[in-house]
Amino acid sequence: MLPLGFLCVGLVTLAEYRPIWAAAALYCLFFLVIAWYSPVLALIVVFGASPFQADVSNGLGARFSIAELNLALMAPVFLIQNLKLKRPMHLDILTAPILTYLVVCGFSCFVVWREHSAIVSVWQMVLYWVIGTIVIGGCLKDPVFLIVPLRAFLMSSSILAIMVITTGSLSVLGLSKNGVGSTFAGAVIICLELLLVA
Repeated sequence: MLPLGFLCVGLVTLAEYRPIWAAAALYCLFFLVIAWYSPVLALIVVFGASPFQADVSNGLGARFSIAELNLALMAPVFLIQNLKLKRPMHLDILTAPILTYLVVCGFSCFVVWREHSAIVSVWQMVLYWVIGTIVIGGCLKDPVFLIVPLRAFLMSSSILAIMVITTGSLSVLGLSKNGVGSTFAGAVIICLELLLVA
């Protein structure tokens, strides 16, 4: 109970001086609780928010969206749950090519070092290639759990498509035409995959 009291005092103090940081800390705590007790619901939030690529970093140096933040928050939860349940990680055939790709990219970053760009790109590669595929894919109890989050992505993409059709503009909700196009391309691929497995 004492750590919870310290946490509350810290959040109240933070809210007094930096309200946006307090809101971010509360969101992160709330999402960690969701990820711990309902991993499928957490994946639904990640996939459902992924079409919306607005920057939520608030000047932290590296830009990231809410889906990327949620994905990064899920990794330690999944790893701790796997260790707690003594469940082996199921590494698939993509692990070796992904790690090889990251090593090659790491060497190329060190050869032509552009500090800010290199750090951001390496972080994003680790987030998507390692955390997204190896960690979360290897920690899921059953791959069937991914079907509902993929449907959440399709639902968000459908809402985005309706907005594009009604407004007549490819730039909606702060997304550029490239962001909207990549979301629609991903939605088509996911839709075809779900139709093939059904």
